[in-house]
Order: sequence, then C-alpha cells, then structure tokens
Amino acid sequence: MIPKYDQYSVPTANQMVNLCVGKPNSSYLPIDWFQYVCSKMSNEITEDEFLQYAAVDGYPIIKEKMAKWLTESYGCPVKSDELFMTNGISGTLHLIITKYLKAGDTILVENPTYFMSINIFKDYGLNVIDINDIIDDIDNIDQEFLFFYTVPTYHNPTGKTLSNEQRINLAKLCQKHKNLYIISDEVYHFLSWEDLKSQSIYPLAHYHPKIISLGSFSKILGPSLRVGWIYSKDFFVKDLLSYNVLQSSGGINPIGFKFIEYALENIENIRYNIIDKLYNVCNAMVNSLAPYKEKGIIDFYVPKGGYFMWIKFNKDNFDTEDFLKHCEQYRVKFHQGIKFYIKGSIKSYIRISFSYYNEQDIQIGIDRLMQAYLSYL
Repeated sequence: MIPKYDQYSVPTANQMVNLCVGKPNSSYLPIDWFQYVCSKMSNEITEDEFLQYAAVDGYPIIKEKMAKWLTESYGCPVKSDELFMTNGISGTLHLIITKYLKAGDTILVENPTYFMSINIFKDYGLNVIDINDIIDDIDNIDQEFLFFYTVPTYHNPTGKTLSNEQRINLAKLCQKHKNLYIISDEVYHFLSWEDLKSQSIYPLAHYHPKIISLGSFSKILGPSLRVGWIYSKDFFVKDLLSYNVLQSSGGINPIGFKFIEYALENIENIRYNIIDKLYNVCNAMVNSLAPYKEKGIIDFYVPKGGYFMWIKFNKDNFDTEDFLKHCEQYRVKFHQGIKFYIKGSIKSYIRISFSYYNEQDIQIGIDRLMQAYLSYL
C-alpha cells in the first residue's frame, strides 16, 4: 500500500517486524496539539506581514522563547543571538556543507556513525575519513581545514553518550588546532530517561565556540514540521546571516517556527509522553535480549535514551549480510553493522530500533530474530 503522507510504509508485525525503522511511531506524535494550534493560529494570525519573507535566522519572538526553553532544558545558558532556526538536521548539514566545504575537502566521522550522514557527505564529494579514537586520532590528523561530525548523545548506532570529560577533551582539541571545527548532531538529546544535567552533560557547542550543535523537533513534535536549530557561541550564526542564498530566500521555515512558538507552551508534557513510551519499549527490547546475553550469544549496551541498540553476535566470523537474507523468512529485518562503517570490515554487529513498534511487537521481533539466529547456526 502506498502511504498517503508517510515517506515509506512500515509493515505490521504479522507481516514483518522491520527493526531498521528509525522514525517515531505515528501514534506517539501530538496530533491533538497540532489541531489545537492550527485552530489557534487561524484565529490569531491576522497580519499580512506574516506571509512575507521572514528573518533569515528566525523571527525574534521564537528565538527568545527558544533560548529560554533551551537554557532550562540544557541546564546551561543559551542566548537568542546564539540560535539560528533551521529545517532539521539533514537540511542544516546541507546548509553547512554548501557554505563551508567543497568537493575534495575532508570530513572526519566516528567509526561507526550514522550511515545516511556518510552517504550525504559522499554525495557532496567530500573525502570521508573514519576514526576509532575521537581524541587521539583527531589530534594526529594535520590538515589545513577540517570538520568532524559526531553524534555525541545516544549515538546512532551505538546508543552511547559522550561524558562531560570527553566533551571537555574535544573542546581542548578545538583550542589546540586552530582549523578544527565540530558539527554535533544532537537530534536525540531530548529523548532521554536519565538526567543529563546532573551529569554536567551539555550540548557540545557549550564547550567551545568552534563547535556547532544541531537540534531538531522531528522526534518530539513531528518530522513533517521540518523545524530545527543551530546553537553556536561564535561566528556560525553571524556568518550564516550574510549567506546570500538565505538573504534571497529569507527564513528557512517561518510558518513552522510559528508552530514551535505555540509548542513551547506545552512542549515538556509532549516530550515526556514520548520519552515514557520509548523507555517502556526499550525495556521490552532489553528484557527480550537479556537471556541471550546471559548465555554469551550476544553482547549489547543498554541505552538510556534515543532510538537504537547496537548488538554484537559473539560467534567468530559471523556474517550479518548472509544472516539478514535468512531472517526474511522469519519476518524480521535489521540494519547490518557494516553500513555504519566507511570500510565495512566489521560484520558481526547489527543495529535495531525501538522507536516505532510497541512493546508486544518488539518482543515478537526479538523472538523471531533469535529464532532465526539459532536456526541459522
């Protein structure tokens, strides 16, 4: 069936549990809130100017409200002039690459990292280099101008989060290497069931002016709103204001920004409702996998936020590519770990997502996965 609005159709559990899916369950998204805002906007927005070209970085009221919300939610001070409103993470990557990089330039990525980011960088002709140790490997690379892309909080695919100490060490590298800049993809920062503030874990941009933190409302309010933000303490925000492409077009998604202005009145309730559902489904996945970990069949890290689990099969020379074909007859799918590496040499890992299916369907999917594994052996 062709979806009416959705980017792609997700099968029901009786058809196939597709653990590749890395998008929110539609039932988690606040459609009642959206209907309320549409009604409110239609009654309150009467100025003709609302449909004009908008301020390049987002209109002042939304930035002031965003700064207040982020200061409270991040646990560190954020000023309105340190924010630039965008149309989400992917659109912001496009903006940064076209503004600051050209084909043949180098960008560093973690090993492993989000496979779609790798593909985006390659589409622009960038030289993508993977690194295993983000401190030592970056420190030893000497290039004239260099960006490093990272997912520091509830990493895609591993689910791990950089500690405050690791973030401080990254900031020290920016201080040491004058031409090093960091793009921090923080789309999962607000999908947390642990208190990041109590651990002094803040957005990476808080730690150094040459780090740019990218945020998004896609996982909280709805991907179709296409609203996100840049948080940066130095030249990025000011420099983008003079970017001619944006000077010509104005704000990237001004009507979407207006929705966010209304959302900030109630966003914590919306966010915690989603977090509660993700927490329960993640626990269902962990509990279903736990017996196999106890037997030494697999290893995994238990995430405390985000969307994903990173599973290692402990059998020597296990090939998940061939195993994936075998799994299709058991009606379960996953992403092979090799997709998240530049060189693709490590084949024993898979990434599975707990973002879309409910607890019961997740348990069905894990049962199918492990039954397929045992029969495959």
